[in-house]
Amino acid sequence: MKIKNCRFCGHKNLNLFLDLGYCQPADQFLSIPFSKSNAKTYPLEVVKCDNCHLVQLSYTCSGEILYQQDYPYESDITKQGRTHWKEFAKDVVKRFALGSNDLVIDIGSNVGELLSNFKNEKVKVQGIDPAENIAQKAEKRGIPTINAFFNKTIINILKKKNLHPKVITGTNVFAHIDDISGSLNVVKAILLPDGIFIIEAPYLKNLIDGLEYDTIYHEHLSYLSITPLEALFKKFELEIFDIDFQKIHGGSIRVFVQHKNGVHERSQKVQMILDKEEKQNIHDINYLRKFAEKVVDHKVQITSLLNKLKREGKKVAAVGAPAKGMTLLNYCNIDKNFLEFVTEVSKLKINKYCPGTDLKIIGDNELIKQNIDYALILPWNFKDEIMGNLKEFRDGGGKFIIPLPKVTVL
Repeated sequence: MKIKNCRFCGHKNLNLFLDLGYCQPADQFLSIPFSKSNAKTYPLEVVKCDNCHLVQLSYTCSGEILYQQDYPYESDITKQGRTHWKEFAKDVVKRFALGSNDLVIDIGSNVGELLSNFKNEKVKVQGIDPAENIAQKAEKRGIPTINAFFNKTIINILKKKNLHPKVITGTNVFAHIDDISGSLNVVKAILLPDGIFIIEAPYLKNLIDGLEYDTIYHEHLSYLSITPLEALFKKFELEIFDIDFQKIHGGSIRVFVQHKNGVHERSQKVQMILDKEEKQNIHDINYLRKFAEKVVDHKVQITSLLNKLKREGKKVAAVGAPAKGMTLLNYCNIDKNFLEFVTEVSKLKINKYCPGTDLKIIGDNELIKQNIDYALILPWNFKDEIMGNLKEFRDGGGKFIIPLPKVTVL
């Protein structure tokens, strides 16, 4: 559905600055090639609200399409990710002195990786996730999980279960929510008076500066910065009291929110970051359009390299099939003309096809078996871990292509 109003403030003045074409949802892996399927594609356009400055997609796919058709993302798939969630839980427990009587609710809890670390710290936990197959995995590992969307329909469920959390976390999920008002009304209704709401998501400035356009896909409805978040939370009598920057996913922000006039003193960092965003003009439409021009240039660069390798008779395959990689493949028209196949370690994706393409996903061991010369690393944010895992490929003369922030051959 094409939106007419800003997701945060409701204003109608939405300025288009980037068009990535029509794409199949990035996590919709099929058992047959795209060309033989009837899979639907949807516009992938990015607009900016002239009122609150939120950068967002112009089109909303329903949550049922995105999350309730064998959702394939598992938050425990990388060592770097597992380490990040462990440190996240430890930091929160220590900073806010959480004890065994305190409850942490995680929105979009996935397989329960973050909550398992809170549980290890002897804190009570509750997951909420709309993907049934993923919620079942969390339950199997001992993480109680409600299989539902985090919107107004869940309030009665939480109240009946007497679930009033000291902490609500939303890591890489707040930017996925279309009904922001409904979700924040749930937060207001269940969060304890001295409770904390913590969101973590890729930061708009890092996305722009790092040319991370591959993180734009249908699940990511909003591209967050502090200026629109500050205004949004004020509307719901919530307030940001601190912000941390994290390295994960190409540069993320961790935002700490409480009820208005809450117990935690507001850090000076909040105003400093707001001032910096204004000074750096990161919401200026001309700044954003220059980013869009660089995206077009990048497409030329990566396809030129792949064309050159093809002319030289080199065999290229892609490694990893993250959602971000699907944006890159589809926007740059990288299909079987350029790549032999795509490899993965996730069993949920192996033997399926990359959305919008006829590229089959197989195991990493095929890189050596099929004498691949170059491996294009699609989850470039985990490139060091991936290259370490593929030492045998590298020792055998294989080379790696890192697509972003600039095309690099290692």
